[in-house]
Amino acid sequence: MSIKIKDNVTPKLKKFTTEISGNAKDFIYDTSVEWKKSTQMKLGGTSSGLYPAKRTGNLQSSVNRDGPQIEQTGKITTGILTVDTEYATIQEEGGQAGRYLATKIPPRPYATPSIVEVWAKKLKEIGKYIMEPFK
Repeated sequence: MSIKIKDNVTPKLKKFTTEISGNAKDFIYDTSVEWKKSTQMKLGGTSSGLYPAKRTGNLQSSVNRDGPQIEQTGKITTGILTVDTEYATIQEEGGQAGRYLATKIPPRPYATPSIVEVWAKKLKEIGKYIMEPFK
């Protein structure tokens, strides 16, 4: 009696590895664009207390102002997310502000919830993508 075992997994893994490395930069770019949209939506509302109120629109327009920034170092691709107003951190994390730091600003996170929201969506996409070669 003889048993033959055909290895279907190795070729699929090699194909997957090639595809994922070629798509990493696009994936990170797309993720940055989605984060920007999600964050700007959270900053576009009224003063509900949940997110910072939109007054001038400066905070909203400062989200990735120059577009998604991607850095490539060897095999590592990094997306840089920026909000570049002087009061971005105080709105996100809360703290003391104003003259003599006399005003207490409560935390109104807008960037962090967007990161969590977008990554949850992207992790689902990655899971589907990873499983595709094994179907």
